[in-house]
Amino acid sequence: VDTTYEAFLAAILPHDDLGHEVHAYDWRKSLRLSADGLKQRINRLHQENGALPVHLVAHSMGGLLVRTALMLHGQELWPKIGRIVFIGTPHYGSPAIASYLKNHLWGFELMALLGRYLSRDTFRSLRGALNLLPAPRGIYPDTQSGDPQPWTAEYSHPCVNFDLYQVENWKLDLSPTQSAYLQAALDDTAALHRELYAAHQALDQTQRDRMLVIAGVGYKTLFRLAY
Repeated sequence: VDTTYEAFLAAILPHDDLGHEVHAYDWRKSLRLSADGLKQRINRLHQENGALPVHLVAHSMGGLLVRTALMLHGQELWPKIGRIVFIGTPHYGSPAIASYLKNHLWGFELMALLGRYLSRDTFRSLRGALNLLPAPRGIYPDTQSGDPQPWTAEYSHPCVNFDLYQVENWKLDLSPTQSAYLQAALDDTAALHRELYAAHQALDQTQRDRMLVIAGVGYKTLFRLAY
């Protein structure tokens, strides 16, 4: 249902001389688990193509998957990777996912159609999707120590006016079992953002120079969720 990169795929799929493959991953799995599959594909392509570097083009959540794979397996993968292009990747998370969690795939986008087929319990089980929640305070830009203009709202975060990572703040009327399950997913996402940030800070300049960011994909998106 996400058509934002159909034009890009339509342009490259007819060509058989790029040596490219499309890598699929599972929104039900955490990015940590999906990273293993990407590592295996990079290793295979590198071996099959005579040890030539593997270039990565990552759209949206795919960019976080690439970064997670490099965080977990960087020592093994960096020597095999050439350049990386991130297209519309929410490197610090997406407020739209927070809105979907609260309002269950609301709005006029095609994604909202999933709400007709996925229960709220099912959506809350999609660890990969929940890994796209905005990074916690202290990691998200303008909330880090030393930022020149810190946010002054009641909860100092650009994307929300409550603490995303405490399940009771969502006011979802969950059972104790449901609350514990969602809290575990929130804890996992907060830890992932902190680890991704630390891993990126540890990159040297030669690694950073091999990355290109294309910031947007040409359509409006939700920026802030507030009670």
